[in-house]
Amino acid sequence: WIRDAAGDRVGVPADTVVVCAGQRPELALAARLRAAGRPHLVIGGAGGAEELDAERAFREGLQAPERLGQVLSIRS
Repeated sequence: WIRDAAGDRVGVPADTVVVCAGQRPELALAARLRAAGRPHLVIGGAGGAEELDAERAFREGLQAPERLGQVLSIRS
Protein backbone atom coordinates (compact mmCIF):
# COMPACT_ATOMS: atom_id res chain seq x y z
CA TRP A 1 0.00 0.00 0.00
CA ILE A 2 1.16 3.52 -0.81
CA ARG A 3 -0.28 6.99 -0.42
CA ASP A 4 -0.73 8.93 -3.63
CA ALA A 5 -0.26 12.70 -4.07
CA ALA A 6 -3.80 13.29 -2.75
CA GLY A 7 -3.06 11.23 0.37
CA ASP A 8 -5.30 8.32 -0.64
CA ARG A 9 -4.17 4.74 0.06
CA VAL A 10 -3.61 2.77 -3.13
CA GLY A 11 -2.76 -0.93 -3.39
CA VAL A 12 0.03 -1.72 -5.84
CA PRO A 13 0.54 -5.42 -6.66
CA ALA A 14 4.24 -6.17 -7.09
CA ASP A 15 6.90 -8.83 -6.74
CA THR A 16 9.61 -6.24 -6.04
CA VAL A 17 9.28 -2.79 -4.51
CA VAL A 18 11.91 -0.04 -4.67
CA VAL A 19 11.36 2.95 -2.41
CA CYS A 20 13.46 6.06 -3.10
CA ALA A 21 12.58 8.93 -0.82
CA GLY A 22 14.22 11.77 1.03
CA GLN A 23 17.54 12.22 2.76
CA ARG A 24 16.56 11.63 6.35
CA PRO A 25 17.09 8.16 7.78
CA GLU A 26 13.82 6.21 7.87
CA LEU A 27 14.39 2.65 8.97
CA ALA A 28 10.91 1.59 10.15
CA LEU A 29 10.16 -0.27 6.91
CA ALA A 30 13.62 -1.88 6.88
CA ALA A 31 13.06 -3.09 10.46
CA ARG A 32 9.73 -4.66 9.50
CA LEU A 33 11.26 -6.28 6.41
CA ARG A 34 14.16 -7.65 8.47
CA ALA A 35 11.75 -9.02 11.10
CA ALA A 36 9.74 -10.70 8.34
CA GLY A 37 12.89 -12.18 6.78
CA ARG A 38 12.35 -10.23 3.55
CA PRO A 39 15.40 -9.28 1.45
CA HIS A 40 16.01 -5.55 1.20
CA LEU A 41 18.66 -2.85 0.90
CA VAL A 42 18.81 0.60 2.45
CA ILE A 43 21.10 3.04 0.64
CA GLY A 44 21.99 6.70 0.57
CA GLY A 45 20.46 9.13 3.01
CA ALA A 46 17.69 6.68 3.87
CA GLY A 47 20.19 4.54 5.75
CA GLY A 48 22.27 7.29 7.25
CA ALA A 49 22.57 10.93 6.33
CA GLU A 50 25.75 11.56 8.32
CA GLU A 51 28.50 12.56 5.95
CA LEU A 52 26.25 11.78 2.99
CA ASP A 53 27.51 13.26 -0.22
CA ALA A 54 26.43 12.88 -3.81
CA GLU A 55 29.36 10.59 -4.59
CA ARG A 56 28.40 8.09 -1.90
CA ALA A 57 24.72 8.23 -2.81
CA PHE A 58 25.42 7.66 -6.51
CA ARG A 59 27.92 4.87 -5.76
CA GLU A 60 25.44 3.07 -3.53
CA GLY A 61 22.73 3.52 -6.16
CA LEU A 62 24.95 2.09 -8.88
CA GLN A 63 25.94 -0.86 -6.69
CA ALA A 64 22.36 -1.56 -5.57
CA PRO A 65 21.32 -3.88 -8.45
CA GLU A 66 24.35 -6.11 -7.91
CA ARG A 67 23.89 -6.12 -4.14
CA LEU A 68 20.17 -6.84 -4.48
CA GLY A 69 20.96 -9.70 -6.84
CA GLN A 70 23.29 -11.12 -4.21
CA VAL A 71 20.68 -10.73 -1.47
CA LEU A 72 18.01 -12.40 -3.59
CA SER A 73 20.27 -15.28 -4.66
CA ILE A 74 21.06 -16.05 -1.01
CA ARG A 75 17.34 -16.59 -0.38
CA SER A 76 16.85 -18.88 -3.40
